Formats: sequence, C-alpha cells, structure tokens
Amino acid sequence: MIQDTNYSIGDAAFAITYCDITSVSADALVSSDDNYLSMGGGVSAAIASAAGSALRTDARKHIPLSLGDVVVTSAGKLAAKYVFHGVTIDRTRMTYADTDTIRRITHKCLDIAVALDVREIAFPALGTGTAQVPAEPCAEAMTREIASFLSENPQSLTRVNLALFARPYVPMKKIETFYAKVAELAVQWTGSRRLGALVNELESLLPDDEANADLRKDLRRLRTALSSAERRLKSSPLDIPAVARLEQQAGLEELSKSAENVIARSQEIVDWEDIRAQNKILQARLESLRTQENAMFGNRNRLEEQKSSYAPAEVPLNILNAIDSVVAELKRIGLEISEVKGKLAALSRSPGIDSSTSQ
Repeated sequence: MIQDTNYSIGDAAFAITYCDITSVSADALVSSDDNYLSMGGGVSAAIASAAGSALRTDARKHIPLSLGDVVVTSAGKLAAKYVFHGVTIDRTRMTYADTDTIRRITHKCLDIAVALDVREIAFPALGTGTAQVPAEPCAEAMTREIASFLSENPQSLTRVNLALFARPYVPMKKIETFYAKVAELAVQWTGSRRLGALVNELESLLPDDEANADLRKDLRRLRTALSSAERRLKSSPLDIPAVARLEQQAGLEELSKSAENVIARSQEIVDWEDIRAQNKILQARLESLRTQENAMFGNRNRLEEQKSSYAPAEVPLNILNAIDSVVAELKRIGLEISEVKGKLAALSRSPGIDSSTSQ
C-alpha cells in the first residue's frame, strides 16, 4: 500500500489517505449522494450512520436537489462541524455524474469551505460508488481541481484530505496507486506555474546593467523551461505509465534545483534594503523548496511501492537505503522550509508588506 502523503501547495497541505472518511479529523466532510439525499449506500450511508438521526433530519430541509448541487448540513455526532452533500445521481431525471460534474462539485465544496472559514475538509472519491464514475478520470478531475484551488492561496484552508476507501469490487491496489500518482502530477503542475511566476518577478528585481546579463539569461531560460514543464504536466494522464512519462518529461525536480541556484545568485545582487525585494526572494526560495519536497514525496512513494512487492525479510538493501536517503532529504528540506517561513513571518511585520503574501 502507498504511504499516506501530504503534498504542500502554498500554505496548505493536500493529503491522500486510505481510511474510512468518518474517522478523518476535519471541520467538514464531503458526502456523495442522490438528489433526495437518501444516504442509501456507500460513503453517504457511512456518514449518516456515524452522524446519527440529526443529519437526516437536517438533510430533509434541502430536498429535492439537482445533479451537481452541493448543500451543507450539520454533522450530528461526527467530530466535524459540517457535512457537504454533493449530488452525483439525479433520480428524478435518471442522470449520473460525469467528470465535469465531479470537478464542479469539488470546486463548489472548496468555495463553500472558504466562505464558512473551514480550515480542514475531507473528500471521498466522489461518484465512484453507485454513480459509477470510473476511478481514473475521477482522480484526475478531483486532484487537478484541488491543486489548482489551493495554488490560489485561499486564506482559511490549511488542509484538504482525499480519503480513499476499499470496496470489495474495486481493485484497491490499482486505485490507490493511480490516485497517488495523479495527485503528485497535479501538485507538480501547480508548482511549476507558481515557481515560474516567482522566477519571472525575480528578473524585475535585478539592476538593469551589463554585470547581470548572464543571470538575466539564466532566469529567462529557467522561466521558459518551467513554462514548458507546466504545459506537459497539464496534459491528461490516461493510465499509470502516462503519469510516469509526463513526470519524467517535465523534470520538475531538476528544475527546482536550478531555481535554487539562480535564486541564490539573485539574492546576492538585489538591494536588501528593499523589503519587497527580500520578500520576493524568500517567496521564490520557499516555492522552490516546496517543489523539491513534493518531488521527494513522490520518490518515496515509488520506493515504498517497490518495497511492498517483497516479503519484509526479502526487501533488497538498495531499496531500503534509497528510502532512508529520501527520508533524510525530506527532513533537510523541511528544516529549510521552516527557516524560510520564519524569515517571511518576521518580514511580514515590516511596514509595507502584506502579511497575506508572506508565507
């Protein structure tokens, strides 16, 4: 089984976990149901059972609904404050969700979460039960929508959890692997976009003279490479080999290391009396580190997948050593991220800096 993974997008975490959604600690849980909120099976029945009768009583106030609608109820006995009910089956018209419906429901839930000042929200794999949305396109639609939304830095959301749960008729090994890989691809896609925008801003900080001509050229080359990576990563993966191919073509891990180099060189040149210049340098460095961290999470997952194919006593030493190296690198990057965030936090208290853009 793939390890639970937390990817960093801006100041928020995007987590892929394998569990019963009712066990997830979050302010809001998302349910997938029909337009009468009958909660007759799958995730909706599990949430209703855990929440108690108060949830059904509250839900009756909202029916009937239409395909793609999202309504909010109390959460009954659950630890969450709210349940967001997404309609993936319209029994009145006998219509079922497609991937565009799943994308819209996901976006609506995130919008509502921000409006309600929700900090943590947990989604199931929407529509993959009774609504019969195929798992692969559902994974792509949800992970892309979540990653794109978080990349815009919503102020309240700190964690979005995609909780996957095994069903008897679903090959869970295949599903969990695909969700983990497309989530990584979605995170890399938004990471390349964010890093490219920051690299573009760095060039404007440099003094316009001949001494910095080479650095300017390197910044432009990096920006072009990141733009190319973003276009590749935006492509739709149809299967696991396609995901791996897109990741390899993008080469975002190496690009983030190149970004670290030009950021360090830019840092030596900019006017450090200019607080806004300091902020941009630190923001770019933070995004570069987060991009590397997310790539390391992907590397760890691939190694853990290889490890799981062996009996515990038969795992090759090279795989164990590689996992140890990745874990050590993740720890190093995590410490650097904390250091940069600390500097940004201190800088945000300076006059003329908007604290909402400092982390």
